[in-house]
This record gives sequence, structure tokens and C-alpha cells, in this order.
Amino acid sequence: MLASWKAIIESTLERVEEPLQKLASETFKALVAQYGISGTEIERCIKKVSSGAERVGQRGFALALGEIDFRVPQNSPWASKVVAALVKNANTNLANEVVADGESRRNSLLAVTNIISVLDDSYRQGMHSDSLSPSCYR
Repeated sequence: MLASWKAIIESTLERVEEPLQKLASETFKALVAQYGISGTEIERCIKKVSSGAERVGQRGFALALGEIDFRVPQNSPWASKVVAALVKNANTNLANEVVADGESRRNSLLAVTNIISVLDDSYRQGMHSDSLSPSCYR
């Protein structure tokens, strides 16, 4: 049953309609909070964001990556890789690479902002030294 829900959420993240992408990312957040997320699933989301071939998928999966709670110890090691992929997707000046569309870049920036704001308090207190370094704040 869980696999079916994940498949529905992933297919909805790839829809062109922004309200559906937002709803799917919120559902993704609830599902991850309840059942967790594997490294393989995070890697698959990163690949969707990094793929220049499927721009609509970039949009929804960027939002979804921003919903993962990287304060959870099993997710913490993925934080820097996720932020790097989102920042790369948001950068419009990459030479010899496919540039994401405006909505994808926006969603990537929203996701990075969400990740940093959730982690901000714990990083100020020095509680999560394993994932994002302070240099990511610059």
C-alpha cells in the first residue's frame, strides 16, 4: 500500500499544474514524516531535479526535497547533497548545461530556504555538524 501511495505522489509531483505539485509536496512531507525516506528515494528525487530532460518533474521534486526534515539522523547526511543539487538547479549561469525553467529555479530556491530555515536553529546551537557546514549559509 505504501508503495502505491509513493507512486501516486511521485506522478503528481511531475504534473504541470502548480497547485497539484504543491499539494503533492505537502503530501510527500507527511508521508516522509510518518514512514521515513530511504537514501535510494532521496537519490531518485535528486536525479529528477538534476534532469534537464524533464523540466516539469524538476519543479515538483524540487519542492519535495525541501520538505524532507534533515534534522532526522538518517536524513542528515543527505542535506549537503540535496542543497547542492537544488542550488545547481537554481543557477542560471552554468556553462554547457541545461538551464532549468523559471518555475523550477524558483522551487529550488524555495526548497533551499525551507531546508536552511528548519535547520537554522539547530545549526546555531551546533547540533548537526554532520550535514551542512556553516559555509553553506554564505
